Amino acid sequence: MNTSYQTDTLVVLNGPEDGAEFPIGRTPVHVGSDPSCQVYLRLDTSIQPRHVLITVVSEGYRVRSLDMPTATVDGKSAGPIRSRILRPGGQLQIGRTLLTVRCAPDGLANRSRGLPHESDLGWAVRRAFLGLGQRAARLGWWVWERLKMLTTSGKAIFLLLVALYLLWDPFRSWVNSAGRHIYHQIVLPIVEQIQGLLW
Repeated sequence: MNTSYQTDTLVVLNGPEDGAEFPIGRTPVHVGSDPSCQVYLRLDTSIQPRHVLITVVSEGYRVRSLDMPTATVDGKSAGPIRSRILRPGGQLQIGRTLLTVRCAPDGLANRSRGLPHESDLGWAVRRAFLGLGQRAARLGWWVWERLKMLTTSGKAIFLLLVALYLLWDPFRSWVNSAGRHIYHQIVLPIVEQIQGLLW
């Protein structure tokens, strides 16, 4: 094995891109068929756009499959919740591509020795909350867009005022009070003046 390398590297052992090397300078690393992935495996049609997420752990890398079908590390499934650790010389199977990790003496995995890392449970909880936050943001944006649409329409403003009148007692009381004031102070005197002119 060559020891002149300076960074950890994912090496394709077998598959459509046999012999390709992908240096790991930082994590997380996405592996998939999407060109934005750090490990872009474009020739294996059985690989999803973002198939695997790899993060550094002490003396190796944590592998998570982001979608079905799963990936395997040394023959054991790595799913979205249950991750597997890929150590130097271990094998990662994604679709029809078999990879291994080569860890440099000064590489990221060796420099991470002794640092705390997120557990599978912690990752699942964080992902669930991030998902809720994203859904709430999308819902807020949808509501905001509908409100903008409503406020640009005269009919919508009228319907909003009717809904406020029917559903909110303080608004109804204010409208009734204002209506009585307008009737007695403005409408009734005008009607009396018109009647005076006609009779």
